[in-house]
Amino acid sequence: MAIYYIYKNEVDAAKKEINEGQKYFLGNEQRKGHKNKIFILNLILIQCLIHQKDYFEAKRVINDTIPLTEKGSINWFATLELKLLISLRSEHYQEAYEVYLLVSQRREFRQLYPYLAESWKLYRAYLEFFLRTEKIQPPADPAKRLKRFRIGKFLNDVPAFSKDKRGMNISILIVQVLLFLADRQYDQVIDRMEAIEAYCYRYLKPTSHLYRSNCFLKMLLLLPKAKFQRERAHWRGRHLLQKLRIAPAEIAFQNSEIEIIPYEDLWHQILQLLDNDANTNNKEPLRRTNRHKGSVSL
Repeated sequence: MAIYYIYKNEVDAAKKEINEGQKYFLGNEQRKGHKNKIFILNLILIQCLIHQKDYFEAKRVINDTIPLTEKGSINWFATLELKLLISLRSEHYQEAYEVYLLVSQRREFRQLYPYLAESWKLYRAYLEFFLRTEKIQPPADPAKRLKRFRIGKFLNDVPAFSKDKRGMNISILIVQVLLFLADRQYDQVIDRMEAIEAYCYRYLKPTSHLYRSNCFLKMLLLLPKAKFQRERAHWRGRHLLQKLRIAPAEIAFQNSEIEIIPYEDLWHQILQLLDNDANTNNKEPLRRTNRHKGSVSL
């Protein structure tokens, strides 16, 4: 029943159903042994809390949920994935890095089913963006750093557009633009605009349930028109930003894999990367030049 309410976007009703289920299992000593059922209820509750941006409570439930899982199991990976997502959304980027590092060091990580591995590859790309913009400081010890990120390999690994079933390609399109913006490779950003336009036309109608994603991708399309200048982009994107602010978040389960970072926050970060100087192309890239400090590689 909770899932039914979630897909109707009635998150409060879903939480009420989950709480009733938790009381049923936790209120009886014999039922407390049903760890898997309690785990599932907790996982759905965490999704609801993320949807409502109650990250503090979501993290508390995650801490209660991890002991219900076995390290290296599918359930463990699912719980840590939500912990990483909460860290990203609450702007605790360093913590997100540490969660990914913990997970990626497990032998089972390399054996994940492809559909699960895709999500982690996507998170790794977002972490790379925050590394390049110095929101994350990699550990001094090279042995405790993530492996170098290669955008070419990432693009080869992600699913083809024609196979897009879950809207994940929205996040893939966005993170490509983010990485090239961080490096001020504006020619590469421009090259991605045609793919974004085609995706919007083909999949994202104004009346679709992915309305927020439609708005944000159109905001990205404004960047070349604004000549990658902050004030121009801010001005051109103001109406779409207002639409984002009043638009309801997409369905909880879909939202967590599409809108990895709230679009309003992501737009603010993009604007900070842009320059007000008309001679933007003469500026040095905003990436670390000291290679040994990061995990950047093209």
